[in-house]
Amino acid sequence: MNDATLNPPVSVSSIPALPIEIFDQIITEVVAQKRSAITALMCVSHFWHDTIMQRPLLWAKVELYLSRSVDSFSPSYRMARRSIDRSATVDLDITITIVRSKESCACARVFDSCGTCSRWTRANRTVLEVLSGEQGERLARWKSLVVVHKDNSSVYCAKWVVEVISPILDLGGTPRLRVLLLVGPFPGQINFHHTPLLEVLSSPDAKDIIIKNFDHVRKLAFRGALPVCLSTAPFTSLTHLALHIPILCSNLELPNVTILDLIDSDSEELSIALPILPRVQRISVVTRMADFLLLLNIKHYPTWKSFCLRFDPKRRDLLPSHQFIEAATAFIDSNCSQIEELDIDPWLIDTIKANVRHFPNLKRILIRGAEPEGGFWYQFGVPCGDSFIDNTPNLGSH
Repeated sequence: MNDATLNPPVSVSSIPALPIEIFDQIITEVVAQKRSAITALMCVSHFWHDTIMQRPLLWAKVELYLSRSVDSFSPSYRMARRSIDRSATVDLDITITIVRSKESCACARVFDSCGTCSRWTRANRTVLEVLSGEQGERLARWKSLVVVHKDNSSVYCAKWVVEVISPILDLGGTPRLRVLLLVGPFPGQINFHHTPLLEVLSSPDAKDIIIKNFDHVRKLAFRGALPVCLSTAPFTSLTHLALHIPILCSNLELPNVTILDLIDSDSEELSIALPILPRVQRISVVTRMADFLLLLNIKHYPTWKSFCLRFDPKRRDLLPSHQFIEAATAFIDSNCSQIEELDIDPWLIDTIKANVRHFPNLKRILIRGAEPEGGFWYQFGVPCGDSFIDNTPNLGSH
């Protein structure tokens, strides 16, 4: 019996014979990995087209790209309209990316009584009104909202907040909103009137954001001090805290936080005043600056057992400098003697091998979050069958 008999090829024509639940799962996973694939899938056959058109969940994810360009509005409007028309009543996951445009306005001062600039603003708001409804009736379907502001004009950022997103949100509440991520500059007040289910909130550069419901927030990210609107929050559900430089919250105590992320940027003031976290277990650092590691001291957290270090280059092809590696080595040697788990980038492997004797409690090493294959390497002087190193990379001799 040959391989062809054992494993007969599956043709496209046989797919309609699959249980519809299996077909739905296949299509959903493909679209989740690449949103643009939905158009190609609909062209395979009438069956595929009709099936996809009749699956509201496949249209519940809305990805919009807006800029100060006439060309960006039409495709964004069509995407928003198509999602609303085909998603029935299911909850919506909305991502809006505002990108810098190559176009420039002829006016001397942007948005200063300029008709062209005003048309750009109105077009942006028109796109969002499709998703919100004219009276805000669709805001109740918003499950997640991610807004990434990449435009480098502070005037445009402020104008977009004041005249586009804020008026949309003022139409009503967002009672099903669970995730809110605001990335980039957001000058001007943004008011979320009703967010009883909000679980994830990240708004490091939205200085004047108002959130009235935060009882269920379990992950929070901010820059500097705790936003004023959150100053009275009990944060009983908060377990994951992400702090962007500068960090100015030494008087803040969060008793249930177990995960702490520290995020550094060379464009911000270097100030590190960490909060009180009596139960923190995992600490991660994302930086490309050696001076950040030299100033960081986390030995006062006696409960933490897992440490993650990520180098964040300006370009993907850049590797850390010798100065950064030396700073990372010194930091780990002086702060991490008690840890049980270490999650590192590949460039730090040799350093860990050379200094493994400094980590008597180390039980597991991850390379970019993944465990190396079993038996890939072993710890010098420890029998291979010892349970201490079942999941530990080979640290070799030194």
